[in-house]
Amino acid sequence: MSRKHLEEKRKCKAGSGGFTLVETLVALCLGVLVVAGLASFFRAQGGALKIQEGIVEIRQNLRAAMAAMTGELRMAGFNPLRRMPLGISAAGGDAITFRLDRRSDRDGIDNDGNGLRDNSDPGEKHIPNGTSEDPNECITYRLYKRGGETVLGRSSTRNGFPQPLAECVESIRFSYYGDTSGIPLAVPVADPGKIRSIGIVLTGRTAKPDPVTGEHRTFTLASRVSPWNLQ
Repeated sequence: MSRKHLEEKRKCKAGSGGFTLVETLVALCLGVLVVAGLASFFRAQGGALKIQEGIVEIRQNLRAAMAAMTGELRMAGFNPLRRMPLGISAAGGDAITFRLDRRSDRDGIDNDGNGLRDNSDPGEKHIPNGTSEDPNECITYRLYKRGGETVLGRSSTRNGFPQPLAECVESIRFSYYGDTSGIPLAVPVADPGKIRSIGIVLTGRTAKPDPVTGEHRTFTLASRVSPWNLQ
């Protein structure tokens, strides 16, 4: 092989040895941009997922609270023995108290004649006794503060401290109707005995703010209930 051919072969090998420094730097910069774009995309998707999880959570909480309230309000005034007037006893714009008679496990009387009384007889939890002094017979729904957060609470006895029913609640509004005209009664209702149906508007917010806007997402749920025993 001639010297000329050897030099041409050596030049070809030298020219096909790899990328230049400039080409490597350009490829590296492009790779960094692609990785940064992917990271930003996944971060945005993660934020959107957290927002949706917060919205789903507050919706479930409010729906569960609304179901509990409307279920118990339908029983307001339950009074099979008719020994005393029962029903809605306080009707405010942001709180409601109502009474019913559905158990007898705190009156010290053997109401079913089996020789047992009160808590020692599980059956007395389901026997009315003509009063509203047993647990879960004087019920109040209202908002209260707990650790700086507004919570929807439920108390089950007269002057009882509320237990949390739903967290992250912004407001609750009750409206009261005495007939089918659709015109609400003035609150607080002076004569709760006129009430035939109750409207409830419950507004809650997500536990954490939107990472983009910095604002909490809100959700409002409305319902109307007509207690069977007040018609």
